[in-house]
Amino acid sequence: MIQELPFRHIHLDFHTSPQIPNIGKHFDPETFIATLQRAHVNSIALFAKCHHGMSYYPTRLGVMHPHLDFDLFGGMVNACKQAGIRVVAYTTVTLDEYMATQHPEWRQVDEQGRLVGRAPLNADHFSWQWLCMNSPYIDYVARHTQEILERYPVDGIFYDIILQSPCLCRHCQEGMRAEGLYPGNLAERERYSLQVADRCMARLSRVVWDHNPESAVFFNSRLRFDTYARNSSRNEQQRYSHWEIESLASGEWGYNHFPIAVRYFQAVEPKRAMTGHTGRFHTSWGDFGALKNQAALEYECFRLIASGCACTIGDQLAPNGTLDSAIYQRIGAVYEQVARKEAWCRDVTPQVEIGVMTAHTGDHGGLAKIDEGVMRMLLETHYQFEFLDAQSNFQKYPMLILPDDIRLTPALREKLTAYLAQGGKLLLSYHSGLMQDRDEFGVDCGIAFQQNYEFTPSYIRAHDALQQGIEPMDHVMYEASAQVAAHDGTAALASIVKPYFNRTWEHFCSHQHTPPETITNIPAVTQRGNIIYIASAIFNAYIGYGYRPYREIVRNCIERLLPNKLICGNLPTTAETTLMKQGNCLILHVLHYTPQRTAKRIDILEEVIPLYDRTISVKTDQQPAKILLIPEQQELAFTWSDHYAHFTIPEIRGHQMVLIVM
Repeated sequence: MIQELPFRHIHLDFHTSPQIPNIGKHFDPETFIATLQRAHVNSIALFAKCHHGMSYYPTRLGVMHPHLDFDLFGGMVNACKQAGIRVVAYTTVTLDEYMATQHPEWRQVDEQGRLVGRAPLNADHFSWQWLCMNSPYIDYVARHTQEILERYPVDGIFYDIILQSPCLCRHCQEGMRAEGLYPGNLAERERYSLQVADRCMARLSRVVWDHNPESAVFFNSRLRFDTYARNSSRNEQQRYSHWEIESLASGEWGYNHFPIAVRYFQAVEPKRAMTGHTGRFHTSWGDFGALKNQAALEYECFRLIASGCACTIGDQLAPNGTLDSAIYQRIGAVYEQVARKEAWCRDVTPQVEIGVMTAHTGDHGGLAKIDEGVMRMLLETHYQFEFLDAQSNFQKYPMLILPDDIRLTPALREKLTAYLAQGGKLLLSYHSGLMQDRDEFGVDCGIAFQQNYEFTPSYIRAHDALQQGIEPMDHVMYEASAQVAAHDGTAALASIVKPYFNRTWEHFCSHQHTPPETITNIPAVTQRGNIIYIASAIFNAYIGYGYRPYREIVRNCIERLLPNKLICGNLPTTAETTLMKQGNCLILHVLHYTPQRTAKRIDILEEVIPLYDRTISVKTDQQPAKILLIPEQQELAFTWSDHYAHFTIPEIRGHQMVLIVM
């Protein structure tokens, strides 16, 4: 297990068609290294084999690119090692066009008998043929890995695309039957596919670590997490030396992916070093001739280091073997800043006050809308939080949120009951807290579930306890609500307001939903001791509609349970904060970047809009010795009272770090 990673890494893609001539023709080791060094790069992933199945060295096992006449991979490796640049060898697993074409019997097969992945006439983006990790193909991948390790002084292996569908190829059917599983059962196929992938990773990681136990090993396109930790990567963590979170915000991931993923994996124990993975592309991988705006690249990299991650920027080498100087000037402008900041970003521990149970199902690459909703609310209100699953340690969090649809297993019920008995605080919404097998609350939250409320949308009227920041009117609840009855001693903090009727073809009013009619005695928000319950699917509604009163309702609920937050101040909701501990110091990160949806497909970030004279209060156990802006080393005046250090940041231009020395 690796404890620390270089902070300025390049992932140098080189998926190059065998139809392209003159591969590596203009590669020059000295120019290659000079370009990397000017860009402040200290680590790189170089391609041994790509998705086309082409090797970039004289292999004895596969096929060298037909238009490459020298050892390009070896030339790059040796040049980097001589310059003191760490090298990881890239190879691909599930995707290998050459082997898939030569051995169609090694491909994954779906339930219709079709080969999984790219069809013969398909030229869609990101479309490739999928090989089965339960076939003899993996024998080739293992020997290929050994060949790389024996020939080249690399510091690790990056295995890309570890994806195994519920395959019905001959090898998987025979394997399932040998283990007493039925290939006709989808659930059993899905479970078996997880076993196949895990066995593959166990074998390939063993190949690397048998050669050098200190080598880095990572399996990409594999990171997953889910509520009950049944399909989570935490169950496969022994196969990894570290975590790499691929999250190109301008690609399919978007800007909401990384804050969720990093807050899950930073909470997985034992702690592993992490790097976050963005790209220099305007959109995503393979976007030749396009360059990300500097403000966007800064935001994505500074978000990484503010979360305790090292940085990885993806690029693609030109077929002729050259690096584009304009691209590396852009990368260098960002990595120069990372180099000045990274000393305060190493060996840090996130300071958190809220744990959020993920609603994610475990599918790779996707996000639960519920998770996005709660993440946006907490990010915008500057709470410090992590995402959890049923195996997480709850006791480190003063408060837990179970958003919208986290039903309880008997084990999770027992764990939550123990947490509450020790003084923990709990916020539930909609169906969260109900048992998995029945509509009954598993913890004593002072209410009884009756049914799903008959009207959607309905309305909510906040009582005085929840009025802060909310206009005094009946606010629409776009998503469904539950109808609950409050027990004696349970406080109602808001009530459901009934509309005249649901909109149907037989009765409707105006352009959208029916207006409110009368307030009911059905509670919309309740509190019993350390538990607050919101009857609506408020987190899913927030990511769907972005209606500000939803965030204010949740903020007011949190303040009732957790009155002394870690970070207070007059930051706008567009600012993001993290608080890290390093030794006896606290490090506050404040980011202010504002992506805009000026294009239909992606968010665009062109300019940095600075903030001035922002007053901040950070909760500390003792009076600080001094407070400084870093890396500028500019000391700030501060006061200390009621266990808070109070100070003013004169300017936040994109990203500002503050060092609080105890």
